[in-house]
Amino acid sequence: MLVRACFSCLLCCLLLSGCLKKQDPNTTDQTNKTQHVIVADGRAIKYPLPRREYRLLFRKMLAGAATLAETRTALTDPNLRALTNTVNALYAMAWHRGVLYLMRDIWQLNKEKYPELNWALLERPPVRLALANVINRLQTDDQNPQFLDYIRRFQQDANDFNRAQAIIALGYHGDVADIDYIRSHVDNKNPYLTQTAVTALALMQNEQARQVLLALEKEYTGQPLGTLIHDMLEEAYGQPPAPRT
Repeated sequence: MLVRACFSCLLCCLLLSGCLKKQDPNTTDQTNKTQHVIVADGRAIKYPLPRREYRLLFRKMLAGAATLAETRTALTDPNLRALTNTVNALYAMAWHRGVLYLMRDIWQLNKEKYPELNWALLERPPVRLALANVINRLQTDDQNPQFLDYIRRFQQDANDFNRAQAIIALGYHGDVADIDYIRSHVDNKNPYLTQTAVTALALMQNEQARQVLLALEKEYTGQPLGTLIHDMLEEAYGQPPAPRT
C-alpha cells in the first residue's frame, strides 16, 4: 500500500506539472525575484533559491525526508507550478508535527508566523487547492467539510489548472458520487485534463471507478489514451486488465 501511495503522489506531481506547459497568464511567476536574507528556525537563508535547490527540496519532501526548516524554505518558491507540486508533497511530510501545524497556519493565512513564505502564491487557488487536497486526505471521517467544500467550488472553473487540481483532489477523496464528473473530463479537448481525469479514477481505488476505467480501456483500445488507461489499471488496482490488442 505504501508503494502504491508513493507512486500516486509522484505521478500526480508529474502530471500537474505538465498541465502548465501551455502559456497561461495565471501560471507565470508573480513574485519579486530579488533575494532577501531572512531567518528561518535560527538560520539565515536567501530566497528565492536557485531552481535546482528547490527541486532538491521538493524531492526530499516527496520522500518524507525533509526537515521543517527545509519544508519552510521550499515554500518560498516563486514558481506557481512548482509551488503547487511542493504543497502536494506536504502529504509525505505529515509525519512531522511541525509540518501539520505549518499546514494549518498556511490555510488560516497566518502570515506573521511565517513571513518568509510565498504568500502571494499560497493565497491563490492552484496552491490553496493543493493544500485543501492534502488536509482533506489527512482527515478521518470527513470531520471538517470546509476543505472538500473549497475543492468542489472549482469543479467548473474556467482555469484548466485549477480544475485539474479539483479533479485530482476528488480522485483522492474517493467518493463514488464524483465518478461521473471525473469521467466527463476524459473526453476533454485539453489532453492534460484528460490525463488528470484518468489518473483521478485510478486514485479513487474503488470498484466503480475500476469498472469505468475498464470500459474506457476498451473504448480507446489502440490509442495512446488506451495505453495510459491500461497502465493506470495495472498500477492502481493491482491486477492486470484485459491484454492490449
